[in-house]
Amino acid sequence: MALFGMAPDLPDLGLFSRLPLEVRQMIWSEFVPFGQDTNRDLRVQKADLRILRTSRDLHDEISRFIYLGSCLEFSVSPIYDPQDHWTTVSFSRGAPGNRTNATWIFKSRANTRSRGFDHLPFHKVDHIIVNLFAPNPNFGKKLHNLRLKVDFLVDLLGRGSHIEDLTVHLAKRDGQDWVEKPGGPANQTIKLLPSSYSPFDYEVVVVPLFSLRNLGNINVSTHCAELEEAMDWAILDWALGAAQLGVGTYEFDFMTARFFALARQYAVSNTAYAVSQRALGLPSPEPDDYDSGYGSGSVSDEDSDGGLDAESDMDWGHGI
Repeated sequence: MALFGMAPDLPDLGLFSRLPLEVRQMIWSEFVPFGQDTNRDLRVQKADLRILRTSRDLHDEISRFIYLGSCLEFSVSPIYDPQDHWTTVSFSRGAPGNRTNATWIFKSRANTRSRGFDHLPFHKVDHIIVNLFAPNPNFGKKLHNLRLKVDFLVDLLGRGSHIEDLTVHLAKRDGQDWVEKPGGPANQTIKLLPSSYSPFDYEVVVVPLFSLRNLGNINVSTHCAELEEAMDWAILDWALGAAQLGVGTYEFDFMTARFFALARQYAVSNTAYAVSQRALGLPSPEPDDYDSGYGSGSVSDEDSDGGLDAESDMDWGHGI
């Protein structure tokens, strides 16, 4: 008696099954986001990803292609100019030498929702990077503004799926570094009495990212070896250990809230600064901001535009 093996299961791709893989991938490439936003124009095109809902096999093949060798990079600066933006997000994918890119400029948290960046499927992205640009230690409001932006970023990252690996990169721009001079100590915008602990600027803005509950691994990198040597890693080592042990939110909330309160204390409140905060969708540093619980990274339902299903890839900027 002859034995016949079961035919292998073929992907349920509908009529697309008749096309070679290479041809299908040429079609899938039309769903990869592309374009570069500018401060004046939103140029990243929206993609219609309803095709992902036609079948599980089609969804899986297209998703694998879109996220192949993918990297999502957030860049956050301490600038508080009303014409500036909250954060820049870059997406790249593909093999080296053949990468496609898209860059979004978000001017506020509401802007991220209207463009589909709520509840992101981070688990499909190979690399996630957060670039933090150094604030000028001579102006406390810049550290405060950077911390506000980081809190909003923590909220955005926390709304997505599991993040396997997150790199926080301490970067410099326009000559502004995390140290005042080469070989010197790290900047401390907040200077307290000798008997009190004055946090370093990088601690004020990096520690909140360790509190993410959907985080697998996190590491901190620096733009140069000299900065790494100048840093005191005690607080960051504590935060890493706490994250790995899964300590309760109280410890993180206490530490990050204290840093936030100190940063706000040293922020210079003036008319131009308050106007810029509102333009960015950030609250100005009024006396009751901290007392009302601001800084926890929470967002009210009123800020949301309804979004899409958290499990749907269509949440990804309408194009990822």
